Amino acid sequence: RNFLPTALVASIGLSPNYYLATSSSDLLVYNLGNSTTGDGLVASVTFANNLVVHKAWLDFREFGTGTVDLRVDNSSSAATVSGYAVNRLPAINDGIAKRVWLYAMDEAGNATYTSERMFVDNVAPTLVSAEFDGSIVTVGLSEIFDSETFYYDNWQIVGSSSLGAPTSLKFTPPPAGNAYIPDLSSFQLELTNDQLRTMSEWASTPIYLKVTNENATSAVTDMWGNELRPVSYYPITITDSSWREPARITHFTMNQTWPNTITIDLLFSKAMDEGSVAASAAVMLLGSDTTQTFENNVDYNLGYVFQASSTNPLASDTLVWKSDTHLQITLCETGRRWVARKLTNNTSRKLYFACRNVQKPFAVDFLGKPVTHIAASSPLLGVDNRPVASFAFKGPASDPKLSIGERTLTLSATDLLLLSNSNYNGNGDIPYLIEPVPTYANRATGFHGNIILHESNSSSTQILQLNPLSAAANPLFASSTVTLHLSDQDLVNILALYQANPDPIWEMTIKAGAFTNIWGDPNLAYLPSDYPGSMVVATGTPLTGAMIAAVSLSDKPPVSAKLAGELTFEVEVFPPDIDGIPLPLQWQTTPKAAIFRQDTGAWVASGTFVNYSERTVDGRLRGVFRYQNTAALPTSLQSVPAVVNIYGVTDIFGNSVNLTASYAYDLNTKNDAVLEGFTDTASAAIVLDTQKPVVSSIIPNDYIGKIPAGSIFRVNFNEEMNSAVIPTL
Repeated sequence: RNFLPTALVASIGLSPNYYLATSSSDLLVYNLGNSTTGDGLVASVTFANNLVVHKAWLDFREFGTGTVDLRVDNSSSAATVSGYAVNRLPAINDGIAKRVWLYAMDEAGNATYTSERMFVDNVAPTLVSAEFDGSIVTVGLSEIFDSETFYYDNWQIVGSSSLGAPTSLKFTPPPAGNAYIPDLSSFQLELTNDQLRTMSEWASTPIYLKVTNENATSAVTDMWGNELRPVSYYPITITDSSWREPARITHFTMNQTWPNTITIDLLFSKAMDEGSVAASAAVMLLGSDTTQTFENNVDYNLGYVFQASSTNPLASDTLVWKSDTHLQITLCETGRRWVARKLTNNTSRKLYFACRNVQKPFAVDFLGKPVTHIAASSPLLGVDNRPVASFAFKGPASDPKLSIGERTLTLSATDLLLLSNSNYNGNGDIPYLIEPVPTYANRATGFHGNIILHESNSSSTQILQLNPLSAAANPLFASSTVTLHLSDQDLVNILALYQANPDPIWEMTIKAGAFTNIWGDPNLAYLPSDYPGSMVVATGTPLTGAMIAAVSLSDKPPVSAKLAGELTFEVEVFPPDIDGIPLPLQWQTTPKAAIFRQDTGAWVASGTFVNYSERTVDGRLRGVFRYQNTAALPTSLQSVPAVVNIYGVTDIFGNSVNLTASYAYDLNTKNDAVLEGFTDTASAAIVLDTQKPVVSSIIPNDYIGKIPAGSIFRVNFNEEMNSAVIPTL
């Protein structure tokens, strides 16, 4: 025969076929799958017309190998004895389509053939690397893999407990589990904080990667369906072991925008548990402290324990995480003042950070491990900035303000004035700061003699000595305002300037360094130009006005008839006082004086002002206004009660009063050395008696004739006469 046999049936297939999910139904993938031997290639052929198959074989020349005979049994059919396992081929993992040829020959030596195109990959992926950097496990495979086949449950990290017992953790899918980041031939698994916290309790090394194919599922396959074989212990290389080390505070910074904010920034070497901060477990110091005070106690004179009161905003610092490695603490108002007072603008002073008690950590990291303890004996030096060393006193419209009536000088500054060096106090249970209470012993004193009052009209100046700083008027140890009190001599001197110039122009000089602010900087002069600055002066109104001290007449009552200028009378006035200091009378504004009847209020006589003088009686100043009657007294007044009125008695502040007196002393008995100011025993009611007496009768004969010696007669007058005066005939 010389013609080719006809194949009735010829087939090439895979049995078992380790199915590739991504392959199409008409595509053969000759692979290992999850088997060590892989797919078996099977073939069969049957000649038509019952032609006997003499020989049949498979040709794998494109696979780099030879032929495999099919079994023949002297019939028209031939078939493979068993599937030809893919692992029997040379290693092929390029995934390139190749052909396998099926040949069949009849007994005459005539052959026919067929072929099948298929993809071949008989190399399973293997682990080539595993690394752990403290948060991410990076796994390298020997070839490109199918990321869609990754199965979390078949991956584990194996280690040993601190006691040596084996332990492990499994990976789980997001969102609560591990982030999976595939690459071509590698992938990353990011461990959760809970997993890292678990691993941190293990022995430090070694750790392994474990791969399983539990639940009949591969851990991962390559692009042609070959699974990664299970591995019990694949060593994981730890590239960064610092994740196991306790967190450290690496940087401490104080930043101020005085007076608005002071913030403390702490940087940590690793991510922290943001809910773990115990504010009061840390302290800011001004240097190393070996006293161990802060381990169990609080002393705000030595250091600043962060405040965390839940009810008092003045004692509650605000803690905010800017990131998981950056904590920012915004100090409360009392905390800001503590930093200013203690740190000052002296750059040789520094801030330090320390933890209080090693048993009470300031914070823990994301693994739950306490931050490395910073002992107070070797604290962490901080970096800081200070405000510009410049502050001044404010000027008008409201400052400086001198209130003479209240004896106070009020100054306002552009910064907080340090008014007391008293110590701090504090509460130790829930630490909060109690600011210093000003005391006499710790008061500011630099202002004494450094504040000068100017009266520019007269070019007069007065250095104010001022009383010691009053804690009652200045209850805060630091304030932008201060109330100073005039000394007695200050007030006397000011009043004297007022008396010399009824229309004063007041200005003030405050010398540089009269006060320091809370940062320890001296004030700029007021004014920096060395010229005195404007100020506000309030005179005030005395609680009681001027009062009559005494009235005296040159003719002690009853007052007889007087021609113009014959009656001299003085009105003595107690000046009003301010806190015991006499307020001078503005005598240049001359009061008017007059004499009036008491019964009808009718005018009797006016007084012409003669002069003003002062005298001190029994330790008390009197202003003395002297007058003379302007015109003759009426001659028709018969024992008429009268009063002396004085109008417009004015003090230097312009307060004016009208005064009335109905009693008078004898002017001729005036004496500064006696208690009342007069040697006269007592003042007498003012009575005017200007009408001359008239004889009303003579007894016995209504006249006096020639009578013998020793005769007695009686003369009667129309008014009561002074029996002390013996008349003569």
